[in-house]
Amino acid sequence: MNSLNNSLIPWDEFFGANNKIKLTLHDLPVFLNKKRWFAMKSSCIDACSLKLFARPFLDSFPELLFSIVEVGGTPQFVQYYFVPMLLVDHQTPLQNNDCVISEFVSKGKKWLLIDAFLNDAFCLFLRNLVKDSSKIPLENVNLNFTCFSEVDKFQNTPTIRRLNLEQSHSSLVFDDIKIFKLYRRLAMGVNPELEMGRFLEESQGYSNSPKTYGSIELAGLTEEPITLGIYQQFCHHESDGWNLTLNFLEKLLDKFDLQFLNSSSEANNYFAFTYKIGETLGKLHSVSFQTTNTKFVPERFSALDLVDLMENISLSFDGALLRLKDNLLECSDSVREISEKIFSVKLKIRQGIPCWSRYVVEGWKIRIHGDLHLGQILAGQNEPIIIDFEGEPSKPLSKRRTKDSPLRDVAGMLRSFDYAAEMAKIAFFQKKTTDSALKNNVKSLIETWKDRAVKEFISGYKFGLKKYSGKKADLFGSPFLSLYCLEKALYELNYEFDNRPTWIEIPLSGVFQWSSMIIEKR
Repeated sequence: MNSLNNSLIPWDEFFGANNKIKLTLHDLPVFLNKKRWFAMKSSCIDACSLKLFARPFLDSFPELLFSIVEVGGTPQFVQYYFVPMLLVDHQTPLQNNDCVISEFVSKGKKWLLIDAFLNDAFCLFLRNLVKDSSKIPLENVNLNFTCFSEVDKFQNTPTIRRLNLEQSHSSLVFDDIKIFKLYRRLAMGVNPELEMGRFLEESQGYSNSPKTYGSIELAGLTEEPITLGIYQQFCHHESDGWNLTLNFLEKLLDKFDLQFLNSSSEANNYFAFTYKIGETLGKLHSVSFQTTNTKFVPERFSALDLVDLMENISLSFDGALLRLKDNLLECSDSVREISEKIFSVKLKIRQGIPCWSRYVVEGWKIRIHGDLHLGQILAGQNEPIIIDFEGEPSKPLSKRRTKDSPLRDVAGMLRSFDYAAEMAKIAFFQKKTTDSALKNNVKSLIETWKDRAVKEFISGYKFGLKKYSGKKADLFGSPFLSLYCLEKALYELNYEFDNRPTWIEIPLSGVFQWSSMIIEKR
């Protein structure tokens, strides 16, 4: 894109009251509701406001402005989104039409307001700002670009490839060696991924996560700088844990052979990978167990921490029941059937959760991944690579940056195996006409796979934790892991209600499974 002369852009008219009203009451809500990274699609927003809407006044990029869009009616539910924009002539070639946010006419000429991230020139511009550790003033705030690595300099003219992922950020890859993440849904402070990335890079002996090369931060809007973007190593991989697992399960169900599961080389390779995932997670947690960094040193898991966990589960459980009740008529027969089972034992579940306070609390709190699942595991050439340390995007930043039990990451993986099992069954039954006998056989085969996958993962985790830190993972026989699995299933249920309502049967089955275990163990 050739930059326009600044004097040709009708900024005064663009920043006029009428255009801002159109932008905030119509154009931005329509644009946001179409984006994969927008987390309030189920709310059908019809208005938003601009927390930041400012030009950097750069001669090299006069059409550029930066915005932070505020969405939500109350402080408890407000969300912030980073949307860099370009105001361009309507004849400007576009990467695709999805980048258009708004149209604006001045003196008979049409202008387009577009999402700058979908413009290659803008992304190269940001890359150079990071490389030079630049600083750009914006009204009463500053954009700070920081380069952490002097060794890994960027190439002058890199190729650009955008990733089409279900994430809270937008990603593109430079030269297949570096990845740039632009955080869309903002945490109003330091993003845990930047914090953990720098921490892990300073730790000797750990190389199972991407290196961090640079960052983009907004300073002056809040007490802490707000992380807007991050430059990382792009880790080459053949697949990720999620797709690798689904492909294996598809092959397993096509063959429908227990011997294939028990003794084939493909099965042995797959289960070796799940063991290695566990060992890698044990290595990751060991870094936090061994650190002397005051921000990351382990703390004892206390009785108060357990109370907080139980209260969060109780609130989430009540919220899930209310949401199910309100939407039950629109749900499938299978969802209604599971819901009725949960409703029938809801009092026992409510009574069972507080009973766990009688258990003696042992263990530690450390900095963890926070949102671990098979999709966050890359199948690297030699070992698994763990990525995306943002934590659960729907949680407040303070929660995502706090220390927690490592069992939360373990529970995330167990729930991910549950998800894969359910997805494999759904895909199989969509292709096959089924009777009750076949359904039972499929369920039995998938359960056999899951039992072994979980066993290998936990064995690997115990080995890795012991090997790299000397710690013994001794809480697996306690009910605490069930608590974390139930909490995760409740989180997933809420997520699917908001983003993929046709998927709610999967986490709902998990809620019933893990709440039933609570009743048994109380």
